[in-house]
Amino acid sequence: MRFIGYFPGADFSSDSQYGRQTHVYKLIQYIGARDDLTSTFYLDDPNGNFGAYDVRTVTWSDSFINRLADEVARARALIREIRASSDPVVIYCREAPDFAPTLAARLTDAALIVEANSAHDEDRADFRDSLVTYYQHRLLRELKWRTADRIIAVSDAIADVFRTQKKLQNVEVVENGVDEELFSIHQPVSSAPPRTICYVGGLQAWQNIDLMLRVVAELQTDVRFVVVGGTGEEVARLEALAADLDIKDTVTFVGRVDHDEVPEFVNDSDLCFGPFQEVRQASPLKIYEYLACGREVVTVNDTGLEFLESYPGIHRLSHTNLDDLASKVDSILADVTTNEEGASYVRENRSWRAIADHTVDICRETIASSTE
Repeated sequence: MRFIGYFPGADFSSDSQYGRQTHVYKLIQYIGARDDLTSTFYLDDPNGNFGAYDVRTVTWSDSFINRLADEVARARALIREIRASSDPVVIYCREAPDFAPTLAARLTDAALIVEANSAHDEDRADFRDSLVTYYQHRLLRELKWRTADRIIAVSDAIADVFRTQKKLQNVEVVENGVDEELFSIHQPVSSAPPRTICYVGGLQAWQNIDLMLRVVAELQTDVRFVVVGGTGEEVARLEALAADLDIKDTVTFVGRVDHDEVPEFVNDSDLCFGPFQEVRQASPLKIYEYLACGREVVTVNDTGLEFLESYPGIHRLSHTNLDDLASKVDSILADVTTNEEGASYVRENRSWRAIADHTVDICRETIASSTE
């Protein structure tokens, strides 16, 4: 099998990024190293971090005309590569608004597999300056989904949207993973006050750090809240909110750190906060990383993260009133311990190598079914 990964427009040469970019980084790392297939990757790799693999450097232009010309040229390059291969070919891409993979797959016998981190269209409000661009993106994403031989969704909730709303049944679920060599239990949960709560990740509004701060302000337990991540502007706004809530001395905003430093902050905590979002259809990397370090996790979610309830040490709370949430977090803190079971589970089932192996299995199954 020949595996072609197509990821233009983003720099995947570093694993310091979260979410979908880390997912792609790890796929390149593990699939590129396999000796039972050949692989090519189209991506932006300015630092040459993937020098050991067959990488074709591509960038992404903000100009529609330039992007159109680039995509046509890349489609031709993909078609030449596919036709030159003596092995069956899979093109693996994300739901980004490009068309070279879709066109190349349809003009050849290559299988097209699309990784979906969302099943919804982009927010129209983000395209106020150009509704034309919004509809271009929407059309290209929809075309890619509907012409794909297989869609790989990163969560059951996203897969359900494809199956029920978009009426597409060729959907598999492959959750995100964790770097089990980097994230592990370095020290047990402390039994001495104050208890330390940790959050790692972006500080975007949809993460609802505001609610986390308001919950912390209502806790009866003596706690420290350490927030790792975010930009200076985001941190400044949340620092002002912490001051308004009279918990300025309780909360520490660390800002962004290198990915290698994250396990230290998680291991210094007793409990971790996941997304506090009422509706969230995703496979949050931070959850797996917290669990790998042996920490229990609190997330506030009504829809989209139901699958997390089967993971040891996950406390998925409903989006109720503030007093109720604080009371439940107090109860969790009273009994929190080192989550050995959760760490063992993600090491065995959610390592990035296991995720890459599962992805390759799906690619082979897709090729086999297309030739029957």
